[in-house]
Amino acid sequence: IGDESKYDGICKAAGNDAFKIEDAGEGRCMQYHACSKKTCDTDSSWNIPEYSVEASVASDVIEAMNFANRHNLQVVVKTSGHNYAGASMGNGALLIWMRNYEKYGNISANFTSCGESY
Repeated sequence: IGDESKYDGICKAAGNDAFKIEDAGEGRCMQYHACSKKTCDTDSSWNIPEYSVEASVASDVIEAMNFANRHNLQVVVKTSGHNYAGASMGNGALLIWMRNYEKYGNISANFTSCGESY
């Protein structure tokens, strides 16, 4: 969303469905749309990142950080959802969107640690 005027329509079209919101607006949509504004106040100015990188591998993150350093940009990170405090927001920032980042590790339902089975 290079144009902030499009942000409101794109994000509101996702409604309040958290899964749709995660995929909308290049990671910049918030479940509580007012929180895309400073202090979640609908009368205040936009507080959305200017740039968004959809990181899927480590080299995407490295390249994004290099870009941010070259252009002296604040970096914000959004993983799988939203943050009520707005940690993934920032006017003029570079958002590193981790939704589709490669996953590592296996979660086992049963394991043994220190002689105890879980």
